[in-house]
Amino acid sequence: MNNKQNIIMASVYLKSKSGSSLLKTAGPVQNIEPYIADEETINKAVEILEEKGFKIEAKGITLSISAPQEVFEKTFNVEFSYKKAEKDMPGIIICSKQIMNIKGYEHIIEGVKLMTAGVPF
Repeated sequence: MNNKQNIIMASVYLKSKSGSSLLKTAGPVQNIEPYIADEETINKAVEILEEKGFKIEAKGITLSISAPQEVFEKTFNVEFSYKKAEKDMPGIIICSKQIMNIKGYEHIIEGVKLMTAGVPF
């Protein structure tokens, strides 16, 4: 199952206007305003990620991105492993880093985290 062409999805946490960090916030957020990035930061992050081969799936307080596994490995210098699924459950992908970064762009992109697989009802 360790296929370099597997499509992986992740959430991109951007530097906020206020300096507040969603990555460092525990628990639910009541007010999202302190965590919002300015338009220039969003646009620059999109530009950087698309240049590296990522597809922007959604924009919001974070960006949702997808790309083949090999793009993640090259961009973030990470390795992936897979845990076999239990009966009727999706398999689990595990990344060698909990929070991924693009060296030199930490002032725009605070960090990137894999999205967890949903559990069907």
